[in-house]
Amino acid sequence: MIISNRRYKNVYTMPPVLLCRIIKLAQPIAIALKEVYKCGGVLIRQHNDPAGNQSVFHYHMQVCPHYENDKLYRLHEEKY
Repeated sequence: MIISNRRYKNVYTMPPVLLCRIIKLAQPIAIALKEVYKCGGVLIRQHNDPAGNQSVFHYHMQVCPHYENDKLYRLHEEKY
């Protein structure tokens, strides 16, 4: 998870320069996750507003290993 030291509620309030620094930081993290965890891919996500599934109102970006058939999204669908 990448979080800025300064509090910004969401992507709309983040200075563009800081957004660029965050995505530049996400790239080597994604590469390291792929190498270390031998995952099929890496998920990078960031949510905004309740309708965008934001539940923590402090900007953060998630960088997560993702495996084929790990049912990441299917588990969400099964709740309903």
